[in-house]
Amino acid sequence: MATIREIAKAAGVSGATVSRVLSGDKTLSVSPETRERIMATAQSMNYKIQPPKPEDTVGTVAITDWYTKEVGMTDLYFRAIRWGVELALKSRGYKVSRHYFNEELPESSKIIGVIAIGRFSEEDLQELSELDKPLVIINQDTLKHGISCVTADYTNSVEEILTYFLAHGHTHIGLLAGSSTKDRGLEDPRTVAFKNFMARHKNSADSTVLAGDFSIESGYKQMKDAISKLGDELPTAFFVESDTMAIGAIKALQENNIAIPERVGIIGFGDLDVSHYITPSLSTIRLATRQMGATSVMLLQGIIDGTISKPVKLITSNELILRDSFK
Repeated sequence: MATIREIAKAAGVSGATVSRVLSGDKTLSVSPETRERIMATAQSMNYKIQPPKPEDTVGTVAITDWYTKEVGMTDLYFRAIRWGVELALKSRGYKVSRHYFNEELPESSKIIGVIAIGRFSEEDLQELSELDKPLVIINQDTLKHGISCVTADYTNSVEEILTYFLAHGHTHIGLLAGSSTKDRGLEDPRTVAFKNFMARHKNSADSTVLAGDFSIESGYKQMKDAISKLGDELPTAFFVESDTMAIGAIKALQENNIAIPERVGIIGFGDLDVSHYITPSLSTIRLATRQMGATSVMLLQGIIDGTISKPVKLITSNELILRDSFK
């Protein structure tokens, strides 16, 4: 029977690659063509290939979102996080079960773990914990509830934006905040960071806070209403808590012939792909959404296999990206 080294030489790849492909390692990043070539070479050289483990031995992980299905279709930020989670799960051989928290919870007997995306009340977290499965929350600090979580560095990002506004002479700063009926009184950490910062700088700047949901339509409506009500008192710079909302806000400003960024500057949050292509291109905070997804899966797997036995909070860093909507 041929050896791993002989197969590697014949297939034109490394011995380590051959070993991982033949053992059924789904985390290995190689093309389907390379996998097929290695398998075909091994078969032609009479190498006894062990059958791959059934997918059910890896297990099914449930992904549940805090928002409704309708919001899930339009909010690109949370969708990007979910895609990152799904990609990381599938690359590790897990099956994925998708759920919306407001509609249904996964059936505990059919899953080995849960990744929940969004902001959950104490009652919601209790429901998730009662599934009695390894659990990781993305986008909310749940460490005090004894639940492992992955979150972005919201506070420092918001403070960086507001410091930048002040440094460029803006003394009336607006916030377009996002919320949901699912919040149940929970305040977004970006909103908290904004209010805390502005309270510390009340002698040098004032603020206007507008509240909507995370949709394009809400961003448009809130900005349109602000233009109508505030007139010349409209803030000269806005921090918008999601790129999705910022797209709607920009449309409202343009329809009212308000120059961006000359009269009103805009900085969003999320760095969605579409942010590059709107006019003006959107200045924003770039989040490592795929990394948040991959990190949550790594954390969940550690809980499942027992290498992580105590709750863990992981924080990913962000980056301010300046484009045409604010320079």
